[in-house]
Amino acid sequence: MKICYFDLETQRLFSEVGGKYPLKNAEKLGLSVAGVITNDKSIEFFTEKQVEELLELLKSADMIVGHNILEFDYLVLNPYAGFDVPSTLKANTLDTMLEIEKVVQRRLGLDALVKNTFGIGKTGNPLDMPRLWKEGKHDEVKDYCRNDVEILKKLYLHGKTQGWVKCDINWKIKQIPVKW
Repeated sequence: MKICYFDLETQRLFSEVGGKYPLKNAEKLGLSVAGVITNDKSIEFFTEKQVEELLELLKSADMIVGHNILEFDYLVLNPYAGFDVPSTLKANTLDTMLEIEKVVQRRLGLDALVKNTFGIGKTGNPLDMPRLWKEGKHDEVKDYCRNDVEILKKLYLHGKTQGWVKCDINWKIKQIPVKW
C-alpha cells in the first residue's frame, strides 16, 4: 500500500488574504513548499513550480495522511490544479484532525497531540513560515515542514499500532481511542 504523509507551508497568512473565513480564502495563500514522505522513503519537497508532480504523487497514493488537509492543504493546492483537489482526493485521505474531532468533539492541533502523546513538538511557529520563505530562508521552512511530516507520520503510526493518542481534555491529559 502506497501511503503518503503530507504537509505544506504557505506564502501568505490568512491575515494577508482577508481572514480565515470563508475557508475558500485558503486558496489565496499560495504554496511555498510541500513535504511528502511516501511509506518509508526520504521526504520529497515540492515548490510552486513542482505542483503538478506533487498532485500526481498524491493522486497515485492508496492513502494520504495529513492533519487538517481536507479543509486547508487541499484548498491551498486548488488554484494550481485543473480539478477540485478536496473532492478528488477525499476518498483516499485520512485527516487525523477530523478523525480525532469525531472522538473529542473539538479540533486539536498537531503540536498539542504530539506533545501530549510523545513529549515532543513542532520545531517552530507556523506563523513565521511565510515570512521566512519571503526572506529566502527556504531551508528553514523545509526543515520545519520536514519536522511536521515526520511527527505526523509518527502520530499516525502510533495510533494505528497502539489504537490511541493523548490529548488535553479539560486540563487533563487523556488517552483517546483512534481507529485508523
